Amino acid sequence: QFIRRHKDVLWATDFFTTEVWTPTGLTTFYVLFFIHVQTRRILPGGTTDSPNEAWMKQVARPPSPTNQLSTAALGHAADLSPFLPG
Repeated sequence: QFIRRHKDVLWATDFFTTEVWTPTGLTTFYVLFFIHVQTRRILPGGTTDSPNEAWMKQVARPPSPTNQLSTAALGHAADLSPFLPG
């Protein structure tokens, strides 16, 4: 019941990994993504080969003019206005 009532403002998040050949050999990358529950739209959150606390804090910040890294990481997906109430 809760999810049905609030699906227009609920987001889920998860990671997946993928292995990529790089100049230094086979590297595992961790990809963070978000899913809007109502529309199932997927937004990238960031990619790294070494997820750590500093990286998680950076990608968890909402995009803003003073937070250029998250805005750059999200690219065009930084505009979440279609999903915000009002």
